[in-house]
Amino acid sequence: MEELEETNPDKLHKDIGGYGILAVYDSGKKGPCIMLRAELDALPIAEESGKGYSSTIEGQSHACGHDGHMAVILGVARYLKNNRPRAGKVLLLFQPSEETGEGAVRLLNDPVFKEFQIDRSYAFHNLPGFSKNEVIIRDQTFASASVGLICRLKGESSHAAYPEQGRSPAPIIADIISYLDEVNVPDIESTSYAIGTITYAMIGEKAFGISPGSAEFGITFRAVSDQLLTGLKEKVIQRVDHYSKQLNIKVMKEEIEPFKATVNNEDCVNKVVKAAEKTGLEISIPDHPFPWSEDFGRFSDTSNIALFGLGAGIENPHLHAGEYDFNDELIKPAVQLFKEILNTEWEQV
Repeated sequence: MEELEETNPDKLHKDIGGYGILAVYDSGKKGPCIMLRAELDALPIAEESGKGYSSTIEGQSHACGHDGHMAVILGVARYLKNNRPRAGKVLLLFQPSEETGEGAVRLLNDPVFKEFQIDRSYAFHNLPGFSKNEVIIRDQTFASASVGLICRLKGESSHAAYPEQGRSPAPIIADIISYLDEVNVPDIESTSYAIGTITYAMIGEKAFGISPGSAEFGITFRAVSDQLLTGLKEKVIQRVDHYSKQLNIKVMKEEIEPFKATVNNEDCVNKVVKAAEKTGLEISIPDHPFPWSEDFGRFSDTSNIALFGLGAGIENPHLHAGEYDFNDELIKPAVQLFKEILNTEWEQV
């Protein structure tokens, strides 16, 4: 907030959608409303980078590079201080709760955010494993849809010598693990890519005389489209419900961390490509979407969007690793790229 105030935005909102911050730069003239987004949140991961500026909060760190994304958008704010929009508005959004897939929905439902009719929205994510400063972008789906499913099963325990006297949920978990192997389409290059992955399973107690009567397991579903995700999830839910009914076991289900597929708009993609060419950055167009998810996809409900990657270096530690550290050498070219995206937007006014 202090950094943004120094750039003299026309409006500065805080605590939108929870802890969101929105800086508004208004030309006062008719033109497009353009949003640039960075994420605010960290992760429950202990930092092991060994840097002098490592996280001071035990068990928490910016292991996805959101701190670097914020630095980039603050750099754009400094540019806008002396280079006001030539037309329309520029919104700089700092979004909370991206990692859980909840932040964008909260923002979209916030009365302050609803005041703006956004035309196009842009965001980037640093991508270790790609050449430094390489722009990775593609039309249509860029990042996959995903959702977590928790299933809590309640039967009846019994003596392990007489398992038939109880109602154990063990067969259900065994069946679902096998069933996922049947229905998954794990080839990320396939247009039908959709997988369910068992992320944890807890059943019974650490004892040898009891046949368990309760269990809980979690599945993460991922797919290249919202439709494929829903289809696979519903198949598995029907399977759980059917088997549970046969075994007279109660089921409670809960969905968490929902992410829409991030589907890029062709016009927005073309503007990013044009800006990258002006900036002299190498451009890479992947053949298929990434299997990970991004909350930015939710903003496609109200505006055209483009999410792109910026290579952090081939040898960089991977995202969500304890050793991860944002490559500060990305900041300057990323700021320049966003500046060119804005200039490309204003060229058409």
